[in-house]
Amino acid sequence: VDKDQWRSVSSEYCPAPRSSHQAANYKSCMYIFGGEFTAPSQTSTFHFNDLWAFDFKKMEWHEHPVRNGPSPRSGHRMV
Repeated sequence: VDKDQWRSVSSEYCPAPRSSHQAANYKSCMYIFGGEFTAPSQTSTFHFNDLWAFDFKKMEWHEHPVRNGPSPRSGHRMV
């Protein structure tokens, strides 16, 4: 991370593939919320309302339970 280079991170526990999610960095983590998954056939779409954090120090993902949070969505904004 400190060398401004992309690298692949393998993790068994991570968010499902998605697009149109939002991300924000805070301290040593990047948080993502929501987004959508569209089937390869493009016949169905699923919207997420989950919150995940990627810890840059540990190089691992953690899911944060969302209670009474926003409805599932994609294409939204996050700050």
